[in-house]
Amino acid sequence: MCTLCRFSKSHWHIYNNQTQGKHTPRPIPTAMSRASKVTLAFSCVLTAITVVGVHYVQELERDTLHQGPIKDAKRIADRKANLDPEKERKKLFNKSEHELQQELRKKYESVQPLSGEVLTKNGEKVE
Repeated sequence: MCTLCRFSKSHWHIYNNQTQGKHTPRPIPTAMSRASKVTLAFSCVLTAITVVGVHYVQELERDTLHQGPIKDAKRIADRKANLDPEKERKKLFNKSEHELQQELRKKYESVQPLSGEVLTKNGEKVE
């Protein structure tokens, strides 16, 4: 045990060779150097800027994602409001043509029912 500092063998003293084995107490560092203070301050500022930046980017992404459905609803409403008369006419024509074809099919099935068999010209069944 050291008589100067009352610590065990592993302590903060250095040996002075000129004092023939006697040792002088080494001061325990209590203050930080200027370079370490600057480095600590810089890393703290950089960390704070990074955290604030990430939160800002998340807010922007959330707002952008929220605008997607709003834009889609507006686009659909505009499309419904600005219907092309030519397209409407074609749609109506196609619908009436389809109904006519359905009526003809029912009429022809009542006259000649479909059995699902395929017959050739000679009257032979094809499998």
